[in-house]
Amino acid sequence: MTDCNFKKLQRVQNALARVVLRVGKFEHITPALIKLHWLPVKQRVLCKQALITFNVFIVRLELIQTKIGLKVASPDIEVIR
Repeated sequence: MTDCNFKKLQRVQNALARVVLRVGKFEHITPALIKLHWLPVKQRVLCKQALITFNVFIVRLELIQTKIGLKVASPDIEVIR
């Protein structure tokens, strides 16, 4: 994804935050994003990529362990979506 696309998506997110919280056009948007618990678009994409990578790693680890016949080391870890 290019920086241009990130900027466009960030403008859309900012506009939506302004509508949801009725923030003025010339007010800072960061406090509104924090209040909504929204990450900036680029950080959201990086977070999602890390989450997918983690889930793939955990699922593959479980498959390997069941193939070898080992018990899953930590049963309280679950796949996050």
